[in-house]
Amino acid sequence: MDENQFWLNRDSYEFQLKQQKTGYNDEHGYLQTKILKEQLRPSTIYRPKLYMDGSWWCALYGENIQVGVSAFGETPEEAMKNFDIAWTKPISKPEKKI
Repeated sequence: MDENQFWLNRDSYEFQLKQQKTGYNDEHGYLQTKILKEQLRPSTIYRPKLYMDGSWWCALYGENIQVGVSAFGETPEEAMKNFDIAWTKPISKPEKKI
């Protein structure tokens, strides 16, 4: 899936979420919303490689940790949740020395 398709699908899902009339008050509406949110997670869309690195789980998208997006956790689920957070953070730039 290319980036444009991702944003079109994301907009479509977000529109569906906003248009739901059932809200969280019934089980069907809650489950439908939860499924849509799971489908929008970066770890679901981009499927990073998941492996053990020492005693930590690592979720990695890219060739290696230096050039890709990576996150760690004590469990696979924690590594994937941290990956979702890392995906949205900008690259930190080194400070300029004067």
